[in-house]
Amino acid sequence: MSEDPLTSYIKNGSERCQLALTDHSYRTKHQRESKDNAVVQINFELGALGDAVLRLALTQILYHEGREKLIEERARYESDRVLVERVTPYYRLRDVLRYDDTNKDKMHGYDYFEYSGEGDHPQKFLATAMEALLGAYFLDHRESISEVIPIVRNWMSVIDKDYVCIDTERSTGGNDRSLPIEERKCSIIEIAAIKVVDGRPEEKYWDVQLIPGRCFDSYALNVLHRDPDRYAKGKDPETALAELIKFVGHLPVLGCDFVDKDLYYINEHLECFKHDKWKPDVIELQNRCGKTKLEYMCQRFGISFIQTHSAIDDARVTVECFESLNSKGI
Repeated sequence: MSEDPLTSYIKNGSERCQLALTDHSYRTKHQRESKDNAVVQINFELGALGDAVLRLALTQILYHEGREKLIEERARYESDRVLVERVTPYYRLRDVLRYDDTNKDKMHGYDYFEYSGEGDHPQKFLATAMEALLGAYFLDHRESISEVIPIVRNWMSVIDKDYVCIDTERSTGGNDRSLPIEERKCSIIEIAAIKVVDGRPEEKYWDVQLIPGRCFDSYALNVLHRDPDRYAKGKDPETALAELIKFVGHLPVLGCDFVDKDLYYINEHLECFKHDKWKPDVIELQNRCGKTKLEYMCQRFGISFIQTHSAIDDARVTVECFESLNSKGI
């Protein structure tokens, strides 16, 4: 596999590349160590250019791939968190970036931790440097967006390697208008989540049964073939959902029709428990290959699919379909 063009660009270290790798904090370090009051050029303007270049490249790629909901899809690949935690480690950016490494605010590795202070996030300087590098590369290569596309495609593949796939099973008792709304909303009976790191599912996955409400109906018994006695020993939904959200952390969530179904019902449950809505970054499998059912996607990629009405089985198959898409560059 050929080396990423931006990796080669960083190694060659053109004058503009060095400017892109100069954070504003380096001014302080330079003046302290060299006793030189000369003004040090920094990467802020290149970062602004690189941000625009990244958006254009992403939009062009996603448009030509026929992705739906372009703005939502693009947002997954351009946030500061994604750039800091996923893209900058790929280039080992801290090893080549010129910044004040004695500044305690800048000594957090590649962790985009929770921050509620004033001003920009302390790790934003890494995202700015990444965008500045893209802007510098763009200028040094005839200001051609086609020269940037391979780099951005590589970023997308790096970002898509880590995620959590979630699937739920629910009882149709949630549609029974004779039940109180709280009972109708609490209709999820099973949740499964598979964490994928570097494109490979981890051995540890999350698969729980929830204590059902009164909407545990004939559909759950006869179609889903669920044993009410076993589910009576399950976890209470509020605890299970808190554990699920912790399990996912800041990773994006992969699903098949996830926003309209799984996430919708999860948030209905959270609303019943007086919790805020959950708003993870979402990878919709159907946005990648059209609005079609999971079983038809499996046929397309030669993946065995047996309708078991099991959340963990559907999650595994969804991961297989997504990784097939990635391997084929779709």
